[in-house]
Amino acid sequence: KEYKNKWIISNYSKINHIICGELISPSFGYTRDSFEIRFNRFHTNYYLREISIYLHSTAEQNDIEFSLTLLNKDPKKNFCRKYNGEGFTSIWGWSNFICADEINKENGFVTEDDKVEFEFTLTYPKAMPLLSNYIPN
Repeated sequence: KEYKNKWIISNYSKINHIICGELISPSFGYTRDSFEIRFNRFHTNYYLREISIYLHSTAEQNDIEFSLTLLNKDPKKNFCRKYNGEGFTSIWGWSNFICADEINKENGFVTEDDKVEFEFTLTYPKAMPLLSNYIPN
């Protein structure tokens, strides 16, 4: 079972200069308020600025696979990361998803109308049969 969607961040130039700011996506998933994506811009030292992206869950999850693609105007230059789901509990992601300075119009990651767009897919594990074991008193 897959959940696919797109997250669009509008007015990117207004948040581009905020260091240590966090954007949180609206909640999504097959059950209400299941997941959200958190986009953080960190200034880790004078020269290096990184974007970190994390998938958060309101409840512990098991075996969730997650892929996130930063869209480029040239689809051959899309930037994609995947997580295979092992060990996912309620938070997982990338502390250095991409260098913040790479997300700009010149590189094709910011649209002409000042948006940054992500496509993402959550793959839920296959449902396991329910098993009950009657134990007589």
